[in-house]
Amino acid sequence: MKISVLNKKLMLKHLDEILKIEKDTSDLRGIAYGIPWIQDNFLIERDMKWELSTVAFEKGCVAGFIITSCYDGDKAHVHRVAVTTSLPSNEKKRILRALYLKLDSEANKKELIYRTTSVPIDNISTQKFNLKEGWIEMNKNEIEEFIQQKNLELVVTESNVMLDKFAVNGDPYEFKVFKYLY
Repeated sequence: MKISVLNKKLMLKHLDEILKIEKDTSDLRGIAYGIPWIQDNFLIERDMKWELSTVAFEKGCVAGFIITSCYDGDKAHVHRVAVTTSLPSNEKKRILRALYLKLDSEANKKELIYRTTSVPIDNISTQKFNLKEGWIEMNKNEIEEFIQQKNLELVVTESNVMLDKFAVNGDPYEFKVFKYLY
């Protein structure tokens, strides 16, 4: 397996493979993943996106990716994570761990203090994976700060649940928010 920073050149070169993994993941997971991103979602510019996003290759083909950007100057946010759906669970976890190791290496070079992610409330397997990998659930105050720092139009409904009142039909609207300290 080869892990690389997913810069814009690699994104453009492998966009069809990434879009297929994205669609397959959405088809398999449904509301627990959400509506598949389209090309424009993957190509949108975000702060440090092309320095922090990562991609895994197996036998020259994309096996998984993490789309990440920087916010508030010193924090990384994981926007999208997917691996080839046909792989067994242990292989998916192996790829995810390698992708996160590369992300963490790049984030440490940039002196970021932690990474965050929002996981749909229905995506129990990802929540469990994150907790086993050292992520911690953010509390209400941390989520409110996260919403403010990212300038999001979201609200906290429970101590650790964020609500997107504007989610389109088919996309998740309730999320748990996690952070991983560097």
